[in-house]
Amino acid sequence: FYFSTSRMKMLLLVVLLLVGLVKTDNGLDISNDMCDSFTQDTWNCLSKIHNFTIIEGIRGGHGITPNISTCVSQAWSAGFKHVDLYIWMCPNCTDNVPASNLIGQLVNQVGLQNFGMIWLDLEVCDDDPGCWGGAESNLAYIKDMVSAAQAAGAKLGIYSTPYEWDHLGLTGLGVQEFANLPLWYANPDGDNKQGPNLYGLFGRKTGQVPGYAYTAANKDANITWEDRTLFDY
Repeated sequence: FYFSTSRMKMLLLVVLLLVGLVKTDNGLDISNDMCDSFTQDTWNCLSKIHNFTIIEGIRGGHGITPNISTCVSQAWSAGFKHVDLYIWMCPNCTDNVPASNLIGQLVNQVGLQNFGMIWLDLEVCDDDPGCWGGAESNLAYIKDMVSAAQAAGAKLGIYSTPYEWDHLGLTGLGVQEFANLPLWYANPDGDNKQGPNLYGLFGRKTGQVPGYAYTAANKDANITWEDRTLFDY
């Protein structure tokens, strides 16, 4: 099971739009594209449903999210209880080596006191298979990212899935040095929770998962989820 980066970063936002939800301890993953387009009113609206957010701070060769400091500030102002950052970097992405350069700039720009922790988003590239290397060099680069974040004074964790870890060549390498880091684990085929599970979303019609209070407009929309309809919606 695998989503492109752009798909995955939109999915939790789609859950907000599909179902009338109450506030719980579930959070919201915000990509750099969303960050650039969000206003304070957007954050205020989202805070009525969610109470923590994780915002993309670095996207590979695109560098630091341009409005990252504003997004973080607006999230806090909206009343979010926790604001974290996540970063996606790769050893063959433009200006991503050494990892300490961008990570240090991000921490200095946002300020350690203004976010909880940094999550290392470890994923293969869907549009450029050459952005990562072999298993040993990939492992070395991830170690560099961990060291860079720790040197900058940031708390950090790892976001990945068995699929991504395996496709980076890391399965079975015995990376014990990461054992003490928290894991943000994407479970694509788990049970429905606050919202419907997103496994198999593409090809599914709106308002069809049993047990959720969809609006009549959503149920009657007859939209089949795919790349185009997801972003249009």
